[in-house]
Amino acid sequence: LATEAGREAVIDVPEEVLDLLPPDARFRVAPRGEGGTPVTGRLRLIEPVADASTRARRLRIALGPAGADLRLGTLVTAQLDLPETVLLTLPIAAILTEGTTPQVWRIGAGRRAEAVTVQLGPRIGDRVVIETGLAEGDEVLVRGIHSVTAGETLGPRED
Repeated sequence: LATEAGREAVIDVPEEVLDLLPPDARFRVAPRGEGGTPVTGRLRLIEPVADASTRARRLRIALGPAGADLRLGTLVTAQLDLPETVLLTLPIAAILTEGTTPQVWRIGAGRRAEAVTVQLGPRIGDRVVIETGLAEGDEVLVRGIHSVTAGETLGPRED
């Protein structure tokens, strides 16, 4: 798109992705196909209404000066420009919410169940971001969470 303010890229994203976007999100926008130099852009606008058929929200990304090299109507791919960080998510069904603080069952030494308090982040579809309480590589029970007790020895992992 071309506006008085310059060129924009328009992309559609699932609504649950919006919770992960910072207000000043930066993107790398590249033309699809062979060649083409990526340009930087920043989130200008999130359309307020989701598309009725896809439930996606439209984002408008203001392109930097190098965006003038993109022809109008060019198909592009946009990638959120964030430092690489580990994002831990679990199925919502793995979260114990009966008490005041959410917990999960981590499988510890000797395959024994240990209750771990976690801090929940944004929900992404049927998953939720785990902000604190777990580390990359922790094994967590996702089925049968209501029939386990602390210290119980669990069977082998099913793949």
